[in-house]
Amino acid sequence: MHACHAHPVQTGLIGRQLILKEIRPPKGCKCDGGLFICVFHITLNGQSRAAKQAPHRHWPPQTTGRMGAKPVSMGAAIAHQDDAMTPVSADDTLGRWTQRAGHQAWLMQQANGLFDFFERGFIDPAGGFFDLRADGTPLDAAGQVHPVHISARAVHCFAICALMGRPGARAVVDHGMDYLWHRHRDQTNGGYFWSLKGEPHDRTKQGYGHAFVLLAASSAKLIGHPLADPMLADITEVLDTHFWEEKHGAIAEEFTEDWQPLDGGTYRGQNSNMHLTEALMAAYEATGDAEYLRKAKRIAERVIGQAARSVGWRVAEHFTTDWGLDRSYYHPNEMFRPAGTTPGHWLEWARLILQLWVLDGKTEDWMTEAARGLFRQSMALGWDRQRGGFFYTLDWDDVPAKRSKLWWPA
Repeated sequence: MHACHAHPVQTGLIGRQLILKEIRPPKGCKCDGGLFICVFHITLNGQSRAAKQAPHRHWPPQTTGRMGAKPVSMGAAIAHQDDAMTPVSADDTLGRWTQRAGHQAWLMQQANGLFDFFERGFIDPAGGFFDLRADGTPLDAAGQVHPVHISARAVHCFAICALMGRPGARAVVDHGMDYLWHRHRDQTNGGYFWSLKGEPHDRTKQGYGHAFVLLAASSAKLIGHPLADPMLADITEVLDTHFWEEKHGAIAEEFTEDWQPLDGGTYRGQNSNMHLTEALMAAYEATGDAEYLRKAKRIAERVIGQAARSVGWRVAEHFTTDWGLDRSYYHPNEMFRPAGTTPGHWLEWARLILQLWVLDGKTEDWMTEAARGLFRQSMALGWDRQRGGFFYTLDWDDVPAKRSKLWWPA
């Protein structure tokens, strides 16, 4: 596991039953790159919350061209597309192929392959989890630094494993929860240190990391972990007290160990708020507390309903204190704060917005509009038509800036 989006498996909704589904282009389709989408069907408390399978389309759409920095209406570009929420027709004899037993077994095999890979070598006996080489051995066992989001993501993923009934999953959750609660948690000033190397290595308090602590606590609650409730209460109070800005409907980014604004406190970022939206929805599902859902909606309205809409359904990454778009922002750590735009985040938000739409009772029409726009733009602008894969970043003229292909957008 390594860097910004390195985690074994990440799902959308979490609940009592988990059935893997997949959408692929039909045989013979000429779509560039053979794009496929994996979605998860979950039943929580007896209520089905599956995303409907969308009809297949050819990507990238041939009617969309380059867009400059000026906000662009997508109406003409997508007017010919079918309704993205319309179910595909089923084969009269065999039924929908994504629901067939053989396909379900294949998907479960893929999931278990990922869990097998990480479970073999990523547990650090001294606490936390190792980054791994391609052969599954620790990348740097002696020098490993343990960021809080890696331990939190491991808890989330293996809580899902436990819901699936996988033997040994709860032991991984125990390992991660113990490390978060007893080592990452600052028992003097509150909050959670960004990283550890035995002792605290980076003592800052990051919104990104705290979002994943909320996700871990919420996921652990679903399997009845004894630390889940105290951690959930603690991280909720920390987020409310130090990070949440009701005026803006989003969180501030980062603080020092004793809660002083870091670097003047002027930066606001969508990445931490995106992952907090994910975590808030998980907390709502785990507890039923509507305040979590309210905050998730506020963030989505700020980052997507306002900012992304204003730039043609591209997700702006960097903002000023009052949430004005900062196109010129640069930070040397471009894994966490890349310049320009990141098409992979458009895809993440497309899924999160649909999940939010479902949890909120399917009452906000702008959410489905946004999900369609974000997905279509990620394919039209972010997909490499010559070699396949998603460019890591684009500049504000939609020209690929960092052309490397990371695995997490797919």
